[in-house]
Amino acid sequence: MKITTYSRKDFNYYSNFQLQLSENQEALNEFIGSVFSIESIKEQIKLKQKSFSRVNRNIIQTHFKNQYTNLSISESIKNNISLLGEENTFTITTGHQLTLFGGPAFFFYKIIHCISLTKKLKEVFPEFNFIPVFWLASEDHDKEEISEATIFNQTFLWENQFNGATGDFPLDDKFQILKNSIQKKFSSNEECEILRHLNEFNGANLSEAFVHFLTSIFKDYGLLVLDANSPILKNELSGIIKNEINEFSTFTNVSETNEQLQKKGIKPQAKIQQINFFKLEKGHRLKINFSNNKYYISDREISKDELLFDAQTNPESFSPNVFLRPLYQELILPNLAYIGGPNELSYWLQLKKNFDFYKIPFPLLVNRLSLFVVESSTEKKMKNFSFSILDFINSSFDDLKKSYLSNTQDFKNLDWIQTDTKLQGILLDLKNLYASSAPEISNFLNSEWRTIEKSVEKIKSKLEKQVAVKHTVSLNQIEQIKSKLTPNSTPQEKFYHFFTFCPDGTLKLMHKLIEKIDPFNPNILIVTD
Repeated sequence: MKITTYSRKDFNYYSNFQLQLSENQEALNEFIGSVFSIESIKEQIKLKQKSFSRVNRNIIQTHFKNQYTNLSISESIKNNISLLGEENTFTITTGHQLTLFGGPAFFFYKIIHCISLTKKLKEVFPEFNFIPVFWLASEDHDKEEISEATIFNQTFLWENQFNGATGDFPLDDKFQILKNSIQKKFSSNEECEILRHLNEFNGANLSEAFVHFLTSIFKDYGLLVLDANSPILKNELSGIIKNEINEFSTFTNVSETNEQLQKKGIKPQAKIQQINFFKLEKGHRLKINFSNNKYYISDREISKDELLFDAQTNPESFSPNVFLRPLYQELILPNLAYIGGPNELSYWLQLKKNFDFYKIPFPLLVNRLSLFVVESSTEKKMKNFSFSILDFINSSFDDLKKSYLSNTQDFKNLDWIQTDTKLQGILLDLKNLYASSAPEISNFLNSEWRTIEKSVEKIKSKLEKQVAVKHTVSLNQIEQIKSKLTPNSTPQEKFYHFFTFCPDGTLKLMHKLIEKIDPFNPNILIVTD
């Protein structure tokens, strides 16, 4: 496997702000505290040691023991759960929605980056332990975003009628049919690695299936999959929930940060609300609103006292939104850094003041691994053209087509300059004749000439299309390369499931990436066979 790196600046789909998040975090210091570096890790360890007590460790350790009770787990996972009780153990966290079988590809890239970083940190700081954690966004309720996956150019769609927290969705008959269809894409050989992992995607609901699935894939790396929709963990959030109901502290803190961001020319990623929790009820995740000094769950009025009582006695019925989920994460984990995508990290910039208010250390922010996989067949086709990999990624197919054709001898022969010059000469002669003989009907000449110009353009276009037919094979290859790298004008990592790059049914690409990437390098990787 060969890896080539390019700066994110070389790609045309990152904003200046996103480039700062990945390559120039110093410019955002006031919003993130510290840049992601080896030196910052040292300081983050000190901060977390002071704030994360042995009681905190016992709680998260107990949760994982309970979560994995009925699951066959590896020695690496057992060891990591045990290490959580020690004061020299810390986590590196990433997370995502419960997308269909873990797609698209960047879902896997996040975890690969997370594992790679913990391995690197253990080399640099052998006196400490570092555990990779994947946070299941099991309380998210946007089912449209999790209902499809594209593998080998086929899109699989899970059509369901469920509502509420997606982690609670049962795996219905439609899901099982979909799972069988995906399995047929891979060898029926019992040794097929991916088929074996897909078989593990089962359980009472989507959350449980994800724990089984990711544990099956990453068990040898000790990845802990955390479903934080748990009574023992939500109990730790009870005090914050009550403060939010009484004081709206997050609203105040984030609103002030939003003003600071706007002064810097940065548009806040997410809109802040006065109440930043949902209420979980059977089959529903309902928004809590505050309006005219009254509290509402959806459209149903509820008293402040009722909310506070629930926060005390039933905190698991509350579900933090985008502003408080990160705070919840850092409250319950001995975490040092969070790995996320550019858009995801953007809303973290709104949060530091709120972390400071609740006296919870703000984690280091890490731009997730981003890469393009160039299969050998695609690489072979690319050698037929003078375009670089960046040309194929950044340019539209139409621009690539025009550029290719303009450099062929056939199109060079279609030099329209002389033709256009002659036509302009004829027009000038006619204008002179009209000016001297019949100026009163010169508008007729202009109208007729526009018709002539349109006809000439049709003639040119027809001729160019006919010449382009000679290059159909090459143009088809260009389109195939383009669609492999940016299908539907989208980077492949956001379109294709990771399994697309594992046609032999093995995860050797995943293992090689964990082994070879530099988790401190923010560049984009081009990976070839």
